[in-house]
Amino acid sequence: NSVEYMEEEYGELDEEEETGLSPQLVALQPEGSKPPLFFVGFTHYRNLAQYLSNDRPFYGLLTRELRLETYENRVEQMATEHVADIRTAQKEGPYYLGGFCFGGLVAFEMARKLVAQGDRVAFVGLIDISNPATWSQESMSIMDKIRKHRTRYREHGKNYPQAWMK
Repeated sequence: NSVEYMEEEYGELDEEEETGLSPQLVALQPEGSKPPLFFVGFTHYRNLAQYLSNDRPFYGLLTRELRLETYENRVEQMATEHVADIRTAQKEGPYYLGGFCFGGLVAFEMARKLVAQGDRVAFVGLIDISNPATWSQESMSIMDKIRKHRTRYREHGKNYPQAWMK
């Protein structure tokens, strides 16, 4: 699961009681004076963090296990929970959000929820997302795509994002 992976990569994760942060937030670059970037997805956050300014805090959001019938409900629930998570690190906007693949859909829904709550969202970065409305029309089912990504991830490990882009 994502918590075990992140602890293996970055060491034991802080508990909310110790840091005041949600346990779903991983502070990969906690320092800086600019508003933080919160990133949803399964990519290796450390690889992305090295390309960002040292003056912008950077947090990865860990995914909770959900057992919901539809992707729409899953996106909505994850976005609601992640909005609460990011508020433990930043109480008000402007918010900077990003996401990879399915995480991009969650980041977009988070932005929508934050704006609806009266907050400002300054940035939403979406990396390699697809439109769920077209999943049934595409030649490969979403489950086949997930299996394909999982197989490639197992083959390439930490280098998966770079290998996938070739």
